Amino acid sequence: MRRSKDQAFGYVVRYDLNFAPHVSRGLFSLACCKPDVRKLAEEDSILVGFSSKKRCPDLRVVYWARVQCKRERKDYWSHYSKRRWDNIYEPDGRGFILHENGYHEPNKGDIRGDMKCHSVLLTREYWCFGCGTGTCPGIVIPQQFQDVIKRMTGARGHRRLDKLDKWPEFRKWVEKQAQRYKTKSVFISRRKPEPKTWEGWSPRKGRDTCDCWSRYWREKRSSLSKAGKAAKAGRC
Repeated sequence: MRRSKDQAFGYVVRYDLNFAPHVSRGLFSLACCKPDVRKLAEEDSILVGFSSKKRCPDLRVVYWARVQCKRERKDYWSHYSKRRWDNIYEPDGRGFILHENGYHEPNKGDIRGDMKCHSVLLTREYWCFGCGTGTCPGIVIPQQFQDVIKRMTGARGHRRLDKLDKWPEFRKWVEKQAQRYKTKSVFISRRKPEPKTWEGWSPRKGRDTCDCWSRYWREKRSSLSKAGKAAKAGRC
């Protein structure tokens, strides 16, 4: 049986909107979507997100992360910032309360997927190559790996990358590209994620919640605007 440090999970990131996974303040988290990946992955497991064929004609790597910490959803809510976009489920003793967010709505299939697993994957050791805009993100995969990865990502769900024959070569290539890739989204740290709470934050207060979401939409519009200008200029 393979050890957790040998495990590598790959899947297609249909929408690169900085929600699943979410990156903020040097912390990478996968708290929503992909319940099977969140259930099976352990510390030292590697996660790789690939671009969608519908959005990119050529296959790309959107992100690469090594799991440093695995927590339960209730602990994620209690010990981490409520301003994190994917921290949207509050435990109430009987289950979870879904808080207002710009991604998952009540009575949708996404909620059922989130609730299949209550584990949250966290790390400060990651490389994010996407733009966070839903455009064509990531770095193009060389032709020598294209066929193998395309077959692997042809179906829904996740795949075990460490079972591929070319996995060692592909891993070395991604790590080499990451070292050369210059972006603020690249963050490497061996320090494990530590819980951090925000003083004065109360999700039950309507004013605080509204203020938070007002800031959220301002930041969202600003990031989309900047990314759109960069794409037009050929820099994205």
